Amino acid sequence: MVGCRTGGAHRHQEAVARIEGSAMTSRFFQHTRVPTLLQTEAYRLAVHGNTPAREQEAVINALQVRRSHMDDLGKRFVFVLTEAVLRWRMGPAELMCGQLDHLVEMSRRPSVLLGVVPWSVNMVTVAPAVSTYMTNVSSR
Repeated sequence: MVGCRTGGAHRHQEAVARIEGSAMTSRFFQHTRVPTLLQTEAYRLAVHGNTPAREQEAVINALQVRRSHMDDLGKRFVFVLTEAVLRWRMGPAELMCGQLDHLVEMSRRPSVLLGVVPWSVNMVTVAPAVSTYMTNVSSR
């Protein structure tokens, strides 16, 4: 997969968009921050605010393609987050409240399944250092 170091964040988003475009199911595990597909604009800017404006525009364009896949009712997007993702403040309370409202809204979409692992769950394994992304690809 193309990473941010090999051509910019927008190239990474474009590569992931191609994978998601051919996938029937995309699964995400995130324990540090809200997955990109579920981020509000304010949250995304808090995470990537230091990215040059030109690169941010390219990222937004590529991200719009990824998000359009979520409108396809033949696809499934499964997100599992830890409670830490919801509690880690990426900005002021208003930003986080808006992000939480957005997560609730996104979880109501027919193609989206969103789960949260609460603090109270004992971890039986060490979480990966980065988010995990998996897809089931099948020909149409």
